[in-house]
Amino acid sequence: MKKFVAMLLVGLMATAAIAGLDSDPNQLGVYFDTDGNLNCLTSGLPLMVPTNVYVLLMNSTAPVKGFEFSYSCSLPATTYRTGNVITGFGPIDVGNSDNPAAGDYYCGLATARPAAPAMVLVTWTFLKTGDDSGILFHLGPSPYPSRPDGLPVIDGGDDYGLRVAGVSSGDPALPVASTQGDCPVSEEFNSFGSVKSLFR
Repeated sequence: MKKFVAMLLVGLMATAAIAGLDSDPNQLGVYFDTDGNLNCLTSGLPLMVPTNVYVLLMNSTAPVKGFEFSYSCSLPATTYRTGNVITGFGPIDVGNSDNPAAGDYYCGLATARPAAPAMVLVTWTFLKTGDDSGILFHLGPSPYPSRPDGLPVIDGGDDYGLRVAGVSSGDPALPVASTQGDCPVSEEFNSFGSVKSLFR
């Protein structure tokens, strides 16, 4: 019996490790690893080393045939984005993602990607060439959203349609990742009505 309980505990710990920082379904975030476990660098980007930063869709509930979201980065003058790669077969992006500091993606894929616990949508590569004050990353709705929810949108294709994607910080006004040690904390996106009901 002890062996069974030990195996069960190990299995539960392994499942938690795979889930990443954000356990909610259909959540977009910026991470420094492809599993969604690291959204904060307390010591900043390494000097003169190209560093990949990933926009991940965590805990997708359906396939992904496209996505739309905006981004902004508080880029210091000594840090540059040197790469911008959309992951998936045959991506077409009609958004404005050339500007490293702010832009948006309106991306469609030729073939839908199956649902996954952590799905890399975009890979950015940054290079720090001198001292900086760090970077705060924000994600939000596209400028002309397909849904009026005030959040990013994921397209599941003909069989699944459009669905809202939350942001890992819980609110587009809050940063989803940081390289300056102010680590984002996930919190729920609540309306005034739902908060007010707590005080009744």
